[in-house]
Amino acid sequence: MILVLSGCKTKSIISNGSNTHSDLDTLPKELRNSILKNIIKKNPHDSWAYYRFNLSNSGDTVMLNKQYKTWMKKYPKVGQVPLSYSELYEGKPEQDVYLKQAVKINPKLIDGWNALSLNAYFNNDDDLRKDYLKNGVDANPENAEVFYRYVTSFSENDENYEQRLLQLIEKFPGSEYSVRTLNILANDSKSPEDKIRYYEKIKHIYFPLKFNQATSAMLSYYSFLLEYNVEKTLPLLNDLLKPKFRPYDWNLLLVMSRQLISAKAYIKEQKGKEALAILNNVNFPYFVYQPPNLVPLLKAQAMVLLKDDATVYESLINQFSKKPSIVLYKELLKYSLKQNKDTTQLRSDISAFLSKTARRATLFKLYNYQSKDSLALTDLKGSAILLTYWYPQCGPCRAEFPHFENVLSKLNGSVKYVSINIVPKEANLVLPIMKAKQYSFIPLEEQRFREKGNMDNMGAAPANFLIDKNGKLIFSNFRVDESNEDDFKLMLELVIGSK
Repeated sequence: MILVLSGCKTKSIISNGSNTHSDLDTLPKELRNSILKNIIKKNPHDSWAYYRFNLSNSGDTVMLNKQYKTWMKKYPKVGQVPLSYSELYEGKPEQDVYLKQAVKINPKLIDGWNALSLNAYFNNDDDLRKDYLKNGVDANPENAEVFYRYVTSFSENDENYEQRLLQLIEKFPGSEYSVRTLNILANDSKSPEDKIRYYEKIKHIYFPLKFNQATSAMLSYYSFLLEYNVEKTLPLLNDLLKPKFRPYDWNLLLVMSRQLISAKAYIKEQKGKEALAILNNVNFPYFVYQPPNLVPLLKAQAMVLLKDDATVYESLINQFSKKPSIVLYKELLKYSLKQNKDTTQLRSDISAFLSKTARRATLFKLYNYQSKDSLALTDLKGSAILLTYWYPQCGPCRAEFPHFENVLSKLNGSVKYVSINIVPKEANLVLPIMKAKQYSFIPLEEQRFREKGNMDNMGAAPANFLIDKNGKLIFSNFRVDESNEDDFKLMLELVIGSK
């Protein structure tokens, strides 16, 4: 009975081809290999079949190499053969050999050009990265994806950056990648009017129901308007509430907008107690970005109005310490001056509060790529420390590093900059990246299963921590980009001054 059913299932897999790859997991390895070979014989361009074959036989290098040569001899004009085989060498120089062979056979293999460009990026060769993507565009002039990857490979400091993005929108007006591009333009724009113009274009041309990216853009638009002009969120939400199908509960945002409008009105009327009562009940839904300074700033402005409350100063410091920023600091400084406390006294009070509420950072001792020995946290005692978890192929990590360097360069070496690579198999990339990009951190390697305590990155990167000269963890769970470098500098100055 079992044999009959297995036979029927096997015939079904062969006849249905690539649509039933998931059923292969239930079969013995030999039978699975036989079926995959038959699927490839039926369709030599089936990338998923090659992938499953490689996965099924991972570790058997001799057999895979022999099968690769067989398929190359049998299908010399099928680029998927070397493309799929290249995946066995991911992260190694040999991968590019097979990728180049794949795109030489078939220049229209976008995955090949993308993989080559990605390897060039991780090897710190931005010019080669662009060249690969340009070749992909030339071979696939009507493909929006590769065109998008090419134009976004340029820095926003490039003089033709915006022009290239606009060219994509003009060339592929109905594409998801046009939505992504408009969203980039909106996010990058320094002018509020330009931001609104790009977001409105997304709203009117690519209504959120058409693309997920458009929905994400509307959420970004909403978060921007909360700070720019909260009353403008109401017409936006009214538009989003019109369709019957809604990917999110926009009514939750409508309630929140009305709360913030009311709180601002009370602050304007000098009614701090009433404003705080509302602000303490503002809850951001999980699906929308919360501007970090919005509610804290409003709470600070409301607290300042509570002139007869002796705890206002400490409450403001507590509020600031949770999410430090320049705008919050300015509000705090206004109030402190009224209390006859100057800037020096204010900073001293903040540092004392931070130190009092901080806990000692969990100790570590990890391998140092540069010195070839171990470095312990205790070796750095007496210095403020910036600790970041990263790995060489982490795009967001590498995007954050220049902002760290910009700020640290202004502090005259008063902060020790330490990085922990959480992917040891990429160790060979660490020092070359540091040399190519002139990063100044002390590069350490993560150790599996170590006790991380209160400096646990939960396996993710980037994750950042600031430790004072006494080994106390002062700040964690923050990110740095162009928009908040000044906030980060203020955080570091407070950590340096921590008692």
